[in-house]
Amino acid sequence: MQGIDTASTLKQLIFAYKGSQFCAKERADFVLCRATPAGKLGDPELCEGKVANFLQCYHDMVKESNAACQKQYEGAFECLSKHTQDHENLGDAEGACTRALEEFAKCRQ
Repeated sequence: MQGIDTASTLKQLIFAYKGSQFCAKERADFVLCRATPAGKLGDPELCEGKVANFLQCYHDMVKESNAACQKQYEGAFECLSKHTQDHENLGDAEGACTRALEEFAKCRQ
């Protein structure tokens, strides 16, 4: 079984980073619902609306980002690609790419 390629992994990582900020409220609502006894064990369907809101938020974020934030995305992708190819200095990617990731995360339509 072969794993996912690096480019796909980086794309998912970049969008997950932005989504964690863009959809923080929706995610928190879902996590809180699942943390309750009813949401966790008694009636998981109780949280269906919360997860639907979170997934819709993430979908909208990806759609908007693809339409309006290509330059910022490409900057983050290029930075991470460059730093992940240098396996000896992989830890440096976090600091070196923070600005590019933040620019993408803050980009709105």
